[in-house]
This record gives sequence, structure tokens and C-alpha cells, in this order.
Amino acid sequence: MSSEVETKTGTCRYCGQRVFLEAAADDLSEHDLDMLATDKCMCPEAQSERRKRERKETLDKFVKKHFSPELSNLIHYVIKMVEEYDLVEFTCKLPDERNVKIWLDNDAYLRIKIKKTEDEELKI
Repeated sequence: MSSEVETKTGTCRYCGQRVFLEAAADDLSEHDLDMLATDKCMCPEAQSERRKRERKETLDKFVKKHFSPELSNLIHYVIKMVEEYDLVEFTCKLPDERNVKIWLDNDAYLRIKIKKTEDEELKI
């Protein structure tokens, strides 16, 4: 069963602009069409929503790549605390000798720095 592609319209939930979309017949609900329209709309609110979503996706990928599943929830919680100004910065040392620092820089960008110390030391 192949569905024919047809032009449908959705409405941006922020500005009410109608957006033409290519979709399979009867494949999407009106709500889905409106969500797609909002995603394509160029109004400032829709653009801001896209930036927030993309930022969250990038942050999730970074945390997943660099931290174990057990630590991921803690790191997300710390990030939220820093972003909401409950913490100025957070620094910790992980068992694998990595130092992690999370803070907002002067331009209010979230910064996460992971540093692995590789100092050689001998104590006899």
C-alpha cells in the first residue's frame, strides 16, 4: 500500500501562519501538521523553539558520549542547576581521573570542560 504524496497545510502554533507541507494522504493528523508547520515557520518564536530543541539534542549526545548512564542523570541535573543559577559552577573528579567542570561563561553559554590528567608520579 503506497500512499500518494499531497500538499497539505499546517498552522504555526506561535504566529498562526499557514505553511504548505508535502505529506502522504491521511498519514498525519491536524496536530502533526501544525507541529511540522511550526518547525518550518520562520517567526522568532518558532526559531527559538528549534534552537532550544537542537541545543538539547547536542547536549544529550555530548553527555551520552562522555559519561556513563549512571552519571548522565547527575550531569543533566547539574547542568540544569547551573543554567538556573542555583550553582555558579560545578567541578568534580571522576574515578577514571577525569576532572569535569560545568559553568556559564560571561556570554551565558554553557561550558563543559573534561580534562584527563596524565601526570606521572612515583612515590616510594
